[in-house]
Amino acid sequence: MKWSQALCSSILVDGLCQQVDGDHLRVDLDGDEIVVTKPGTLLMLAYAKSVEQPRLVLTRSWMKPTTASPSIVEFRTQAFQAAVSKARELGWIT
Repeated sequence: MKWSQALCSSILVDGLCQQVDGDHLRVDLDGDEIVVTKPGTLLMLAYAKSVEQPRLVLTRSWMKPTTASPSIVEFRTQAFQAAVSKARELGWIT
């Protein structure tokens, strides 16, 4: 089953709606991964539940880990927050 939600202008973090400066993020559940993308770009991060601990592990990314432009850093932060929110909703983490 594939879960999909467009997050336009806001994301849910700990049940609270937070502004994302007009950016749009898309959160998909693809098998055992939470995939966060920014439509219209190649920005994508995928997370999976850690086997050992109740946390998320980055499993895929289109970006080099050393890329540190402000827009990339902002996307990484927002994507992680959106993934954590979805993981909590799914009961993967508390």
